[in-house]
Amino acid sequence: MKNFLVIIALLFICIPYASANDLCSGDLEKLPILSNGRVKPLQVHAKEALKFMTGKSKPLDASSAQTYCQLSLSSFLPQDQQTQLNLKVSHEESKNLLGLDAKAKQVSPDVVAEKMRSLNSFVHNLEKTGQKKSVADDLQQLMHRYNLYSSIKHGLDWNMPPSDKKGDTNLLEQTWPNIQQLIKSNEKYKDPSVLMTKIKEAGNTYAAINSDYLVELTYDKLKLFHWAMLLTIFGLAAAFGFRKVKHPVTLIFVGLIFAFEISAAIFRMIIGGRAPVTNMYETVMCVGIGGLLFAFILALYRKERLYLIMGLIINLIALFMMNFASSMFDATIKPLMPVLRDNFWLATHVTSITISYAALALSWFVAIYFMVKSCFTIVDKAELKKLNTFAYDCIKIGVVLLAAGIILGAVWADYSWGRFWGWDPKETWSLIALLAYMIVLHGRYAGWINTKTFMPITGLAFNSILMAWFGVNYILASGLHSYGFSSGGALFLAIVVLIQAIIFAMFFVKTRFFKR
Repeated sequence: MKNFLVIIALLFICIPYASANDLCSGDLEKLPILSNGRVKPLQVHAKEALKFMTGKSKPLDASSAQTYCQLSLSSFLPQDQQTQLNLKVSHEESKNLLGLDAKAKQVSPDVVAEKMRSLNSFVHNLEKTGQKKSVADDLQQLMHRYNLYSSIKHGLDWNMPPSDKKGDTNLLEQTWPNIQQLIKSNEKYKDPSVLMTKIKEAGNTYAAINSDYLVELTYDKLKLFHWAMLLTIFGLAAAFGFRKVKHPVTLIFVGLIFAFEISAAIFRMIIGGRAPVTNMYETVMCVGIGGLLFAFILALYRKERLYLIMGLIINLIALFMMNFASSMFDATIKPLMPVLRDNFWLATHVTSITISYAALALSWFVAIYFMVKSCFTIVDKAELKKLNTFAYDCIKIGVVLLAAGIILGAVWADYSWGRFWGWDPKETWSLIALLAYMIVLHGRYAGWINTKTFMPITGLAFNSILMAWFGVNYILASGLHSYGFSSGGALFLAIVVLIQAIIFAMFFVKTRFFKR
């Protein structure tokens, strides 16, 4: 009898502490959460947060929403039921400072917490001296990951809809309390079961009033860019396999690729409420779509299959970068900075510049193709003429769009900043790129650049675009265009330039270019 009473007592003690798995069961992915001034489905926010912290959107067996929920409730559960995650760390020197093995990819948050003061001091010294920027950036990212982890674990990140007692449908203008604030408002919410019931009720109430935010969940589940990448691979196979540009199979695949990618762009436009051209991820997306579009139009006009193949390759490269280079490109849809909150100028200036990069990237790819092929075989005059014509067409399109984008940008700059031109690094390098390609165009038109030199000069000119597009954002990271700045792309840019330098060197040596 005594043992029976002890068991009953233990059961009653454990009742308030239902496991995190039980508390976070059910359909959580549709619950609304307020993040960075925008309402998102919990599943989307959880995936983004977990990916940033750990490098994986699904670090545990549970779904992203369930893992986020379990982590958010950790501080309200017994120690043995708390969810623990390790944080992503990349740089070798960062690992040394944390006492990790060189092969380690993650670090315990407890270790980061213990060394937070010394890490802050180390980063401050690096920034003061201007040395080891990559190490400072990696450590800053690590500390941001820890701060987000701590915020989630202590119930500060989960902002849920307020109670709608008065039937007010404009809930977004009200204060969305986090878990800590909810507990402070009423002691009963210290019970995790009561707390989760409240969160689900508030979420369902909001969803019944305004379900527009669920469009983002649909976009997340469709994985349109993954399907577009698979279709592009099949499209390439069809373009290689069938000689005619207008072969039905080829046209079907190209049509499907456009349908999936344009649909994804429209989804992002609806979700963000603006043109999808405000970060590096979206510019790469536009370059992929634009490159394929220009190549397809020119292929139909010139009746040349090779043009379409190159457009598909450019698109495939862009999709690979978007899907797999997450350290460089952030796919998160974030609210716009005040300077960008003008959809007319955003849709005209930025789109013109970005699409011009697509046409010029296509001309660069043609030049690289010619130089690589010249290293292993002889390119006859007919093919050289064909490649020159293709690259020339792309440059003409690119120069018109780039010039229009710069002019529109100057007008927008006067509207936003009170001056047409200020020699901002982004402005300056865009102008340098335009002048570089103007020299190429005029040189070819005037006969200064012949068919033999046009290809390598075209390839060389694209370095100005690489600097304006990637270099300013990832290396210089200065000026008024700070909304495009990011990290992780300097190494990528260096690799691209190095590969290009090797191709140039091989081309000059193999073809004895300077002796012609």
